[in-house]
Amino acid sequence: MIPFIILGMPRTGSTFLAASLAQNQDIKVFGEIFHPLESERKNSHYVSKDLNGNTIYYPGGYYDAIKFLYNYIWNDENSKYKAVGFKLFAQRVECKGTEKLFWRLKEEIKDLHIICIERKNLLDVFVSIKKAEQSKIWTIYRHEVDKLETYRKSITPIKVEPEVLKNFFYSYKEVYRFYSDFFKDLPFIKVFYENLVNDLEEFRKIFDFLGVEPIEVDPVLVKQNVQPHEEFILNFKELKAYFQGTEYEVFFNRERGAKQLFQMSTMKNEFIIKGYTFIDASNIPWDQRPKTSTNKIVVLKPYNMLMWYKNFFNSKNVLNIMELGIAEGGSAIALSLLLNPKKFVTVDIKPEDQNIRDLIKNLGLQDKIKLYFNTSQSDAAKISKIIKDEFSNELIDLVIDDASHLFEQSLASFEIIFPYLKPGKFYVIEDWGWLHNLRLRHYKPAKEGHPSLTQLAFLLIMAFASDPKLINKIIFVNPSLLVVQKGEKEVNPESFSLRDYIKINNFDCIPFLSDNFRKYLKMI
Repeated sequence: MIPFIILGMPRTGSTFLAASLAQNQDIKVFGEIFHPLESERKNSHYVSKDLNGNTIYYPGGYYDAIKFLYNYIWNDENSKYKAVGFKLFAQRVECKGTEKLFWRLKEEIKDLHIICIERKNLLDVFVSIKKAEQSKIWTIYRHEVDKLETYRKSITPIKVEPEVLKNFFYSYKEVYRFYSDFFKDLPFIKVFYENLVNDLEEFRKIFDFLGVEPIEVDPVLVKQNVQPHEEFILNFKELKAYFQGTEYEVFFNRERGAKQLFQMSTMKNEFIIKGYTFIDASNIPWDQRPKTSTNKIVVLKPYNMLMWYKNFFNSKNVLNIMELGIAEGGSAIALSLLLNPKKFVTVDIKPEDQNIRDLIKNLGLQDKIKLYFNTSQSDAAKISKIIKDEFSNELIDLVIDDASHLFEQSLASFEIIFPYLKPGKFYVIEDWGWLHNLRLRHYKPAKEGHPSLTQLAFLLIMAFASDPKLINKIIFVNPSLLVVQKGEKEVNPESFSLRDYIKINNFDCIPFLSDNFRKYLKMI
């Protein structure tokens, strides 16, 4: 177990960081266990409970702080985690029993890792503190978005004395200088809040630092402070002039709220990509799902899946993308914004939808995204013609099958399109594990007894084992995502059949196969 501390100051993103790290099953995060107020220690954002359901918090008094950490935080019960830590702010270590805590942590805790989170713009921090003090609301989680209206209604513009603000800036700078100097001999990583919200790939560095496998982080907090500072601070221009020519000038000059790549909206099922709001309808029943319009982007991929696409493919130079399944058009738009391909071709069996075409035109993406409605994913002649027309002599870098999720149709699509995939590039099959997800037991294919995509996954495994030059790698990301990386072998698109590449020495060695599946394989 790696012991770690999240060092920060109020309103610098420590709660956002802790909430994100806590999503990793190999990490356990506690809150501000040494906050001077017992009520805050008990109700900290990340208070954890022991196996008996008792809340873990520092009782204060004469209980030695280091002894408490070993008994309740870095103990045998938590040794199943690879990293365990808590939040700590320098100006809030005032409990009895915490005397010389920083010195003792440094000297007595073996292999202590320090994560220091800072915010680049300290004016943002100051304003955030003042608004939280006025509203008495310090954090809003996605499931608490109703608080947002209360928060905003409680905000009243203020006038700030220049010297007060100057002292604030100085005190924060001094604390972070202390952190860097005092812990310089320990494993230490500094992260900036602005970098984390602009590119969640930044979390990979922290996961690597803590020695755990990286995950796709799903931000759970709603951004509260969106009002321009000029509207909240009555004498903003006076302050800007006062700090001109000082090291703090930059806090007033740069544009606030630089566009975030990902940002949670104020609605539970919304998120923002590069300034565009998407409605996540992935968990809404089919008959209740909203429709895309010229001012509303509906997407059926959840936020964390889009994050996975961004993280996995952003560095893999996927210029030509083909997706099976247009649905409401949100996937093509989101992935085009995230991956910036040269061309994104997508097909669907659904009838023509002019709203989706108009929306893509309004977004200026009509030259990048090409839509083909009334097209079955298993129509070999039509799919092949689309590929030749759209990609000319170029091969495809990424194929995404998010269409029927049925075995026969998905196998047909694979056999049609895989030959047009560039060697070393990727074919993704979504929702391949629907048969085994109890949450999807009412899914129409499951209720009607359609052959599942598990069979396609098994075929791909057998083809990989039989001929690694055909399939270089198979990655089972999770029950919703399966990735096939094409090998170096050239295949003929006119005659490619997956079963031609599967070798089986003895069918008796796989007795669990269904009769239909066995019949398919015996045609080998």
